Order: sequence, then structure tokens, then C-alpha cells
Amino acid sequence: MPSFSYAARDRSGSATQGTLDSPTRRDALRTLSARGLSITALTELSSSGAPAAASAKKKARTTPRAELKPATNSAPAASVSLFHRPNQIIRPTGKHRLPFLQALLDLTSSGLSTGEAIRLLSVRLKDPGLRALCQGLWEQISEGAPLSRAMASYPHIFDTSTINLIAAGEATGSINDTLARIIDHLTKQNELRGQIISALAYPVFMLFVASGVILFFLFYLLPKMENLLSSLGGKLPA
Repeated sequence: MPSFSYAARDRSGSATQGTLDSPTRRDALRTLSARGLSITALTELSSSGAPAAASAKKKARTTPRAELKPATNSAPAASVSLFHRPNQIIRPTGKHRLPFLQALLDLTSSGLSTGEAIRLLSVRLKDPGLRALCQGLWEQISEGAPLSRAMASYPHIFDTSTINLIAAGEATGSINDTLARIIDHLTKQNELRGQIISALAYPVFMLFVASGVILFFLFYLLPKMENLLSSLGGKLPA
């Protein structure tokens, strides 16, 4: 069974390292997430105990060039992941940011890790846009990416300040407090935007009414007055 070397932080923010035997990389991530760890690095070890990537590079340097040529009849690789298909059909937008963060905070506050919480959201949410967003994030997290890096792949939803705050929360182990502050800020921002729209509604309505009256006078009443004065031998002054 493959072995993996990991570096992570627990719920208190303390750094920890170790090795884990797991059938696949994804299973290793799930096991560590179930322990309440936030993964910062995960490396597969070779049979000699060295990282598999380093062993592969060493083997590539010692392998003759003829052996490195790809087979001409090899099957084509899969072009699209199942997790990306929903994103192509239903593209998540900025309106999904606040509901996603609220749902994530509800689960992480109950003791789940961020990775496990997003995995549950990706299969349980009913909103297609939110489900597509969670599926895209879970695909990257299951491959070892932290939440902040996965969120950075959606710049039209998460701004730079939100991503940086999430990264700081992951590094210090205070992800719940960070999420709560971001949610509070976004909620107040939406309330302020609603108040501004409500305050501008009446002036904008009056502006449209005044514009309609002016256009009605210029293009309907004024030509009639001009024709009336012309028939009486007068002339409309400038």
C-alpha cells in the first residue's frame, strides 16, 4: 500500500507532520480531514522512503531516450472531469459567495474540517450554482490544494481580500473566526447596498417622470403650438 508524507495544522493551529498508509491520495486526504487536520503538503513516498516525484525524476534521467517515446496507439486521456461538467452548464456567480460561506461556516462550526464540509455541500446542496461551485472546489481540495488556493480559481466570485483572509485563517487555525468576520462584512455590505438603492428609487422615478414630461412637450405640444401660431400669421420665438 502506498505511503504518504504529510504536513498539516490541527484545529488549534499547531503544525504537525507524519506518514500515512492509504490506497490513494484522495483516501489519504479524507482520512486526514476526518482527523480534523488542515493539509498544507501531501507527498507520496516511494518504496525506499524518498518522495515519489524525486524518484521519478531520477528514473527519467537514467532511462534511455528510446524508452521515453510515447506509444502511438495509446488511448486519449479524458478531456473533461466529471466535476467540471456542472460548471460548464451552470456557471456560479458572485451571488453564490455569501450563501456558500454561510453554509461552510455552519458545517465547520459543528466540528467538520473544511475539506469534509465542502465534500458534503457538493452532494447535498439543492441550488445548482452552489453545488457546481462546491464540486469545483472539492475537486481541487481532494488533490491536496488548500481552500484558499481552490477559491483563487474563481476570481469572479471570491475577491483577493477574501482569499487572503481565508489563507491567513488556514495558517493560524482560526478558519471559523475568519469565515464569521467575512460573512458579517458581506452582510453589512449587502444591507448598505439595499439602503442606497431604496434611497435612490424615488429620485430616479421622478427623473424619469420629468424627462417624460419634457419630451412630451418638445415633440408633441410644441409642434402643435408652432402650427397654430403660423396659421395666425405669427412666429414662435426662439
